[in-house]
Amino acid sequence: MSLKNRIKNKFPVTYKNIKCVLRFPKKIKKYIKSELYYIIHFKEIIYADIVLSIGNNCQAAYYMEEYDLRKFASPIDWMAGYSLETLFNLFKNDFRDFFSSYYEDYSRSKENGNARFVINKHNGMIAMHHFHKNSQIEQQFSNFLSKTFKRWQRIKNYLSLANNIVFISHRNDRLEDLEKFLFNFSTLYDVNLTILNFRDDKNNEYKKIYNINKKLKIVEFCFDDKFPPNDRLLIKNPGIVWIGNYKKWGGGMRLIKLSNKIDFNNKLEKEDVWI
Repeated sequence: MSLKNRIKNKFPVTYKNIKCVLRFPKKIKKYIKSELYYIIHFKEIIYADIVLSIGNNCQAAYYMEEYDLRKFASPIDWMAGYSLETLFNLFKNDFRDFFSSYYEDYSRSKENGNARFVINKHNGMIAMHHFHKNSQIEQQFSNFLSKTFKRWQRIKNYLSLANNIVFISHRNDRLEDLEKFLFNFSTLYDVNLTILNFRDDKNNEYKKIYNINKKLKIVEFCFDDKFPPNDRLLIKNPGIVWIGNYKKWGGGMRLIKLSNKIDFNNKLEKEDVWI
């Protein structure tokens, strides 16, 4: 007798409930799974009114989208190569000097398919996915900047309404630098601030919580951030390796519980990025 029939005969009610759940739409199943995770890990839940990526590459924004936490487009979602100090200065100065001076690294653009490496001269921030290769950067730049400022103004409005702000980062920065960013940001918004940081280290694996004070906290997951070898997902999409160790990321991202405090009353806009 098959396992399915044995369960059906021995636990008919359980079998019926499981069968019912399996028929649920994906969104409902995802919601149930999330709620069960929150119940199991209720002491570890990170409450958020708004979630922002703070880099240092595309993975943070990618996983925010995967776990339905990315409710709007941010100017820095798909940027790379910038420091936390650079990011704080952009927040502080309303993105006024965002790519005010730039150049293209033609050799890297040539080597990387559709990616176009446009680099901010002042701070090294790299825009890899924002400019088509079939037209000049200058022809695309005004649209790039106007969307940046529009997105930032929207984010500022959301930030002003939030009591709990969570930043997602994929950084190997010193703990002191992560703390400094939180202290600096708290001078702009005196609310509860948390960094959920994913640190890449093939020789260490841990989860640590640093309670800096009553309002500032760092939750850090450290692991070897390589895509699991021989994973079945590689068969369908070999290029997916860039997302890293998705199983370990999931263990952290699922801890975030987004409130309904802020009405993100627009669907995530179609973005001008080519990844």
